[in-house]
Amino acid sequence: MGTDDRDPLTGARIAARLPALDLDRARRFYSGKLGLEPVDERPGGLLYRCGAAEFAVFRSTGGSPGTFTQMAFEVDDIEAVVSELRRRGVVLEDVDVPGLRTRDGIAEIEGNYPGKGAEGERGAWFRDSEGNLLGIGQPRMTEHRKDPDPTGAYVELPGVRTWYETDGAGDPLVLLHGGLCTNETWGAQRADLADRFRLFLPERRGHGHTADVDGPLTYEDMARDTIDLLETLVDGPAHLVGWSDGGIVALLVAIARPDLVHKVVAMSANFLPAPQSSAAPQMLDAVAPDAPDLAVFREPYESVSPDGPAHWPVVVGKLVDMFRTEPTLSPEDLARISAPTLVLAGDDDLVTLEHTIALYRAIPRSELAVVPGTSHTLPFEKPGEVNRLILDFLTRDPVPTMLPVRRAPGGAVAGGGPA
Repeated sequence: MGTDDRDPLTGARIAARLPALDLDRARRFYSGKLGLEPVDERPGGLLYRCGAAEFAVFRSTGGSPGTFTQMAFEVDDIEAVVSELRRRGVVLEDVDVPGLRTRDGIAEIEGNYPGKGAEGERGAWFRDSEGNLLGIGQPRMTEHRKDPDPTGAYVELPGVRTWYETDGAGDPLVLLHGGLCTNETWGAQRADLADRFRLFLPERRGHGHTADVDGPLTYEDMARDTIDLLETLVDGPAHLVGWSDGGIVALLVAIARPDLVHKVVAMSANFLPAPQSSAAPQMLDAVAPDAPDLAVFREPYESVSPDGPAHWPVVVGKLVDMFRTEPTLSPEDLARISAPTLVLAGDDDLVTLEHTIALYRAIPRSELAVVPGTSHTLPFEKPGEVNRLILDFLTRDPVPTMLPVRRAPGGAVAGGGPA
């Protein structure tokens, strides 16, 4: 059930079910013609996954094929997809009804798609081997969505004049980059998330286009800036997705202002300083502003910072001091987070797995995901898997589990014993 009992299907997960008289024949069609392989297989059916959506092809003993579209694939380039399907032998259906006429297999569909920021759709249809009518759709995006402002803008916040960028359409989502980083680090996530959400990407004080401030840098000040940005730019609560330092800021915002937060994704985040949470605390002793390993952070900073390249060593020094002494959150602090939270990490993360599990256990409505074969930079290393986990968490309600322990009614929860 969704979050609003008056609209019980608002948060429901949509999954198509397609009948097949011959399951083996259907498998050959979806594999050979569409290039799709099942992610799960049972005697009575096949389960496929496309992006964050799923559909099942199940064995049926009869029934006529669909007259209306039974499932549709949303694509970015319908001409290319139609061309490739034809090359594979897929036959497109001509659909001619009042207000819709197919030309060369593709129809122009008028209509408003506000959730996607689209002004209409282009569509094509074909049947699978079992007679099910399948569609392909490409939303015709408004000019704003086609060409998001690549230069961003500044907003005057009480603490610091802050650079931010926007993208996409839909529910608001704030992306919070890591320490020493700029918004460039979201390059592998931005497009996928912008397809579903209205993105806000601030660069925090001392990072990217946003100037440094007098005095030390602190997570609390960065969280206050983020709260001010939410109140100034976002009309209502938002999802927060933060990586590393950005994940820490997201946790602090969720503690301080639960009214401004829908869901939280805290990726490779710690709640105690590096000496108490890092798998390699000695790395801080080796951090030098001109070190070759920091070039990936130094060069974007030097190219856009209003403080100029000469200020880079100052910012590095401030951040290293912050890493040594902050954050200092207790399990009791984390237990105040009421927003559903995904704790996400690499299996070889800079933050120890033990610390990550402690974070997960301390937050009451949390879920845990550890991405195999990744490190602290998991959004770069396996972006497809990371994006899928984020989208799945943000767009779906939790599924009921058969043998809950931590989540069982009256069971062990954060602050109430082992979990």
